[in-house]
Amino acid sequence: MLAADPADGLCRRTTKAVLRFVEERTRLLSLTVFLSSKPVPFDLNWAYTLGSVSLFLFVNQLVTGVLLALYYRPAVSEAYESVRFIEEEVTFGWLVRQLHAWGANLMILALCLHMARVWWYGSYKKPRELNWLVGFCLFLLTLTFGFTGYLLPWDQLSYWASKVGTEIPGAVPVVGAYILKAMRGGEEITGATLGRFYAIHTLVLPAITVSLVFIHLAMMRLHGITPLPGREDSRKVPFFPHHVLKDAVSIYCTLAIIYFLVVVCPWKLHEKADPLVTPEGVKPEWYFLWTYQYIKYFPQQMGAVSGKVVGILSSGLFFALLALFPFLDRGDERRPAKRKLILGIGFLALAFVLAMTVLGFICETEHTILGTHFKFDILGIPEVVKKP
Repeated sequence: MLAADPADGLCRRTTKAVLRFVEERTRLLSLTVFLSSKPVPFDLNWAYTLGSVSLFLFVNQLVTGVLLALYYRPAVSEAYESVRFIEEEVTFGWLVRQLHAWGANLMILALCLHMARVWWYGSYKKPRELNWLVGFCLFLLTLTFGFTGYLLPWDQLSYWASKVGTEIPGAVPVVGAYILKAMRGGEEITGATLGRFYAIHTLVLPAITVSLVFIHLAMMRLHGITPLPGREDSRKVPFFPHHVLKDAVSIYCTLAIIYFLVVVCPWKLHEKADPLVTPEGVKPEWYFLWTYQYIKYFPQQMGAVSGKVVGILSSGLFFALLALFPFLDRGDERRPAKRKLILGIGFLALAFVLAMTVLGFICETEHTILGTHFKFDILGIPEVVKKP
């Protein structure tokens, strides 16, 4: 029989002493156990992994963002060149930037799907109303991440898209001019805007988001994961390893999708921003495109009020209703088949948003459909273009 290795025993004792020292002073280990050892219903489907996918993508943004910040310079004269340097000179810099760019878009998409799952199963109902509000705030923060980060490469597309995006809240009556100046740091998009967006993107938003993520996870641990509707009595299994395995598979699939997009559709760096040259067909990113297109359908004036103002306020009402959804749908029923009215309203809203997004993509473009060439105007209305 082999004798015990004294060095091995010393290592174990030292490890236990260090862990005990940390636990007595921070309770960090107890907190980790509290967040990770919760029991979950055994029959949760794959849609319940979307929250973990969103968290993974947020971590991806943090890690790649820190790596990019090592070389990025937030100055008008250097921002564009620093991004080009990252892509062309830094080892694997192109990959880090691609992971960051595509990760941002996929994070917004994953959050949309995650919120759709919560809405479909009625998981926002009592006692989880406040957690829905925290999740909604995280969704708004993610959109703000996308908006502030989009300007940082300082190329033509990002510059003019940011100019269009900041003009929308600037049209709000009374306070619009102040909001515009606060966002831009002046009347126009300048170096002050770039520095302001960079500080918000790298300092303010991550701090707030990390705090809310912690609160979101703690509240989820407090109330537990909502079981599937009608299966509230399902047996429980430990979160680890049962549900963690599903989360891991979904995360690996997400990572595969990101790398596929990086290889097949790399995120392009366009020409350097030129405030004197306006490119054709400038539009916001896809997650703001529906609002941008929706505002176009309002006339210049609606009585004494600007049509643009009415469009902005009504689109803001959409977000307000989304935030207050748990307080509007207060019934106990969670089964989709028993909530046809609520789900019907939701599907109509989703169809409207998708329709506005599609119209936003095709407006001011030309396409050939079934052999016929169409030109779409600013409202997305097609016109047949005859060949000469």
